[in-house]
Amino acid sequence: MNLSKINAACGLFSAEIFISLWILAAFFAPEWNLGELSLSDLGICGVVGGEICFNMACSCGGLFGVMFGIYVMSQGDSERILGALIILACFGLAGIGIINLGYDSLHYITAMVYSLFSLICVILSIVFDYRRGDLDFAILSTILLAFCIIAVVTQRFEVYEPIAVTCECFWIAGQSIKYMRKEDKLFDKPIKLPF
Repeated sequence: MNLSKINAACGLFSAEIFISLWILAAFFAPEWNLGELSLSDLGICGVVGGEICFNMACSCGGLFGVMFGIYVMSQGDSERILGALIILACFGLAGIGIINLGYDSLHYITAMVYSLFSLICVILSIVFDYRRGDLDFAILSTILLAFCIIAVVTQRFEVYEPIAVTCECFWIAGQSIKYMRKEDKLFDKPIKLPF
């Protein structure tokens, strides 16, 4: 078993776990409506299944993200900075699951840590990927960042928050795939279309 490959996949696991448990939390809390309430409202929705699923989504997603950040830090000099920022962002995500909306200002601090460090991670990865010649990942990150900026400028918080979080999940999953590719030459062969 290649432990490095598993560590590289932790970013993908982080995104998959977060999104899956978020969907499950929304299923358990039918009064929560996407675009009308914040994501953090799921953590105190009054439905035990919804609260547990959302808080686990944040905590587990954050934990796997921290493991991915540690892996990224081990990949070289410029990656040390990116990995450390991923770790800080994911500690913020895990904090959202532990310090729910009922804690008011403390919750907002953890949410801001997650949001700001995630934004910095995306911007730095664009620069690093461009310099390394990983243009596909630089373009993906740029598109996700542009999508988030447009949402923030044009939508209210309850609408742009899930868009930004989903984009961050796509970003960390893409970064994870990039490192998995390096570990095992995974996805090296182009997909052949049947036509």
